[in-house]
Amino acid sequence: MISFENVADVCYDPNDPLYWDRDSLRREVDRTFDLCNSCRMCFKYCTAFPRLFEIMDGPADGDVRNISEADQKKVIGECYQCKICYVACPYTDADGHKYDLNFPALMQRAVNIDARENGISFRSKVLQNPDMAGKMNTGLISRL
Repeated sequence: MISFENVADVCYDPNDPLYWDRDSLRREVDRTFDLCNSCRMCFKYCTAFPRLFEIMDGPADGDVRNISEADQKKVIGECYQCKICYVACPYTDADGHKYDLNFPALMQRAVNIDARENGISFRSKVLQNPDMAGKMNTGLISRL
């Protein structure tokens, strides 16, 4: 079992070298996923939680350490940063809880590490810049 109280890998400051450490990220994701799985209060918020619980109940067989990197990325990809889970969570750093949980910030950390290591896809670059996407589409539509 993973200790929920081990907050050594909690880091949301991109200026801290620990933030970019993939091993640290994996330990914190495991701790967070295990804690979320034990609580399950957020099942109704975004699709990241039902995906996590489906994986925990299925291929992971209840042990967060059995979650593959591919399945971990599926959960991370489902989080769209609405932060509803953070507001509702009883274990957050905002509440001063000793578990110091911040699911959306952790998911963003994972996305940032992946982007730094693997780059950002053309699709993501276009979608993060609506003005550019609009200009690209305007050119296509005007030719019809």
